[in-house]
Amino acid sequence: MAATGYTPISLYYSTTASAAPSGANLVAGELALNTLDEKLYFKNSTGTVKVLASTASTGTVTSVAASVPAFLSIAGSPITTSGTLAITYSGTALPVANGGTGLTSGTSGGVLYYSATGTLASSGALTQYGVVYGGGAGATPVATANGTTGQAFIATTSAAPSWGTLGIAGGGTGLTTTPANGALDIGNGTGFTRTTLTAGTGITVTNGAGSITIASTAGASGLTLISTLTASNSASLAWTGLSGYTSYIMIVEDILLATAGALYLQQGTGATPTWITSSYYTQASSNQNATVNNLTGGAGINIDASAAGTITPINSFVYISQISGGYFQASSYGNLNNYLGGTLKNLYCTGTSFNSTATTAIRLISASGNLTSGKASLYGLAP
Repeated sequence: MAATGYTPISLYYSTTASAAPSGANLVAGELALNTLDEKLYFKNSTGTVKVLASTASTGTVTSVAASVPAFLSIAGSPITTSGTLAITYSGTALPVANGGTGLTSGTSGGVLYYSATGTLASSGALTQYGVVYGGGAGATPVATANGTTGQAFIATTSAAPSWGTLGIAGGGTGLTTTPANGALDIGNGTGFTRTTLTAGTGITVTNGAGSITIASTAGASGLTLISTLTASNSASLAWTGLSGYTSYIMIVEDILLATAGALYLQQGTGATPTWITSSYYTQASSNQNATVNNLTGGAGINIDASAAGTITPINSFVYISQISGGYFQASSYGNLNNYLGGTLKNLYCTGTSFNSTATTAIRLISASGNLTSGKASLYGLAP
């Protein structure tokens, strides 16, 4: 709309569709407008009318061409007037150098790998649950066979890895058998043997789930420590309340007598007990004296002695027995100063009480004086 008081300027125009001015309608440089087609025309210096501008979506060109990479294809090229360029995939793979794979297909279940520098390929289908391993430069990756439950993946330095039982070299046992109750893996020089313990004489082996119990079957026939008694200026060392045994072992260690003389072994009977203090018979001999000394009517069975003026510790091994209904008997071996001469000798003594009453007590006692020091242990040896 023209401003008030001014005359509007209007181009030569048409409102008819597709109407275009002719050369006779315009002078050089003059503009013309089709307001319906929304096109602006002008006449050039050669007298030709051309479209200067248009709002239309298509137009005409002299020649337009396009080129694309090999993995694409183009249709409609070149355009010489008007048209559309259609670009589609050609079916050729995008090269590795351009970020592609160089492949248009692969094996289902396979993997991509470089078969050469800049070249990708597809391996064959890999085994389900197998382990993939390579073969070196340019080689196709492969997979092992499917292992079984509990197997280990075992590698070698010169062959393909495989599933199997882990051997000793890899920290395993090389065994696949299920262990029985109480079974152990025992070295055999080259590997392991899975076996249970073998019970020896007087031993039982009880195998349980996760346990091994080893016990002695010796029972009452074994050697059982009854007690160890220590002398401390003692009148005697006495073991009372004895039962269940027919034989005993006594170990005398460093018994020192307050007064030089014999060390006796005495029998006790009954619950109190009653000590038998007379009518013992002992035979004594030495490896340095061929004479056998017969000692009758003694206060006990002689075990050993310290000679007068030479009080030294006494050490002896004593075997004591009483067969049911038989006599109380004892045999001893010692190697200290004894009453056969006062010099160091090996002394052997054996004696009896001629008393067949069941033994319930045993004691060590000096012929005179106390037991200053030392100790003695009594063991029961039942049948």
